[in-house]
Amino acid sequence: MVKTVIKDLKNKTSYSVSYLYNNNVSKTLSKKGIIIRKALSPLLRLIYKGQTKYTLEVDSREEIPKNDKGTIFILNHRQADDIVLGVNVIGKSGYILFGNKDLLLETPNGLGLWAYGVIPVDRDNKESRQASYEKMKYVINNGGNIFVWAGGYWNLDDNGLADKEHGADDHNSESWLIEDFNIGPFRLAQETGAYIVPGISHYDEVKDKVCFGRRGKAFKVEPNDDVFEKKDQFKEYVQTEYYDLMEKYSTYNRRDLETKRATCYEKFIELKKQMPAFNERISLIKQSNLSTIEKYNLIKQEVIDLKEYIGDLRIESSTLKEEWEKLKTELIAACDIKRINYKLDLDNEKLIGKAKVVNPVVTNEEAFEHLNNINYNIDNRHLLSKRYTGLRK
Repeated sequence: MVKTVIKDLKNKTSYSVSYLYNNNVSKTLSKKGIIIRKALSPLLRLIYKGQTKYTLEVDSREEIPKNDKGTIFILNHRQADDIVLGVNVIGKSGYILFGNKDLLLETPNGLGLWAYGVIPVDRDNKESRQASYEKMKYVINNGGNIFVWAGGYWNLDDNGLADKEHGADDHNSESWLIEDFNIGPFRLAQETGAYIVPGISHYDEVKDKVCFGRRGKAFKVEPNDDVFEKKDQFKEYVQTEYYDLMEKYSTYNRRDLETKRATCYEKFIELKKQMPAFNERISLIKQSNLSTIEKYNLIKQEVIDLKEYIGDLRIESSTLKEEWEKLKTELIAACDIKRINYKLDLDNEKLIGKAKVVNPVVTNEEAFEHLNNINYNIDNRHLLSKRYTGLRK
């Protein structure tokens, strides 16, 4: 184990934590580990803050009801920074459900996640998914918390079209404030009696890279509750909170996306701030007893100084919407692992982590297609009636 850790530190990998993929709960988790990680979590959250280019501003934190169980924190998912910022938005310890094996083992991030607490899951593997559920249940029942990005994949792009394993749905995740959530965490809450608490993050990159976060109110899924209905109520609440963060903190509005020039936007704002003082200086020069040529030279210098301070406002640049497309590319590329030629594939992430908003509609023809393979006779011909097929003959 020690040799593997030393090798990981040298190679900037995390293979020493690969034992966490064992499906046996007792070989990957312990009560002592939960207690130790609770004690270490405040220090690790400070370290996490240094691993992102974003400044975090926590708007508010709702109280978490006291409970003899742990808490399930469900957070919205937009980019890789969601983890280091999300745990700071919540401000509590907890085990992070993590679904990308390459990013866990082939980067040093796996060691940092292990220190905070992580439950890795191979989302392509049914046994691994079931084991991760049992591991989360163990943590909750022993007073530990769970962090889940329950949308399943980044809320950056989804054209709503069908893929190999899913029918078409009617949404594009980019036009939805919050993606639909997978049902697993809500079933876990119902089974364990744990509270569900949302963590909401809103990013703004127009001027500075800032993340605005909020810890929302706690939800309880009672034994007799419809978990799907509860999930929808929770999602509606999170969407409302997210929209509130956007209204409160965004430095742009919808119209700006098409009209504002990203490169010049900040410069125009700065120019507007500087103009009163500039105009006052020009006015004083004009009122002075200096000669015309002296006034001209001073005013010319003021203009030059202002231009140098602000920059060239005539620079051709992209609209904010066009800049957003570039930013998406950068966010995805930030997960590249050149050493193994790994690139994050959002289409694949969608395939294995998709949370469906609408269930595909099954037509009568599809539902009763098997009837075409029956050899009909006088005893079973009644199966062809409209009552059984829904079809007119």
